[in-house]
Amino acid sequence: MTVAQEPPLWEKYNAKYDNPVYVLDDKLLSDASAKKILNSIDPFSVTKVVVAYGSSSKKERNIAYITTGIVKITAYQKKFSAFSNEYRNYMAANNYREGPCFYFLNRTAVSGARRDIIEKLYNIPASDIISVEFDLKPGADGGDQMAMISITTKNK
Repeated sequence: MTVAQEPPLWEKYNAKYDNPVYVLDDKLLSDASAKKILNSIDPFSVTKVVVAYGSSSKKERNIAYITTGIVKITAYQKKFSAFSNEYRNYMAANNYREGPCFYFLNRTAVSGARRDIIEKLYNIPASDIISVEFDLKPGADGGDQMAMISITTKNK
């Protein structure tokens, strides 16, 4: 039950943006802590990356602004876990990293940009949830498994 692995964020962005200064969810990261903090973040929780480029003289470093949906993801994972032991166990086994999860709300795929999906899932009231069903499907060509989460609510 492993989740497909994206490259760690620090490795992904550091070379690409020429050793930038990092701002994560509006908090400036020190150079000493940036690698550890960024590599601990689930890449699937990143909703936006904006880079402000410094001067071409290399006296000013680029700044990478990274926005995540971690608070909202944690909230909906906790909410859905209350309705499904399988979902809770899968998330715990995968360190609460979303990975290749496909969510369905009342039998309709939840789609859109990552930030839109996070927002839709976060905004489902727990009082409206009837059930959360969890299933693992084999990946294409025997690759990583894909989690399918189906949420049924009172408001169809």
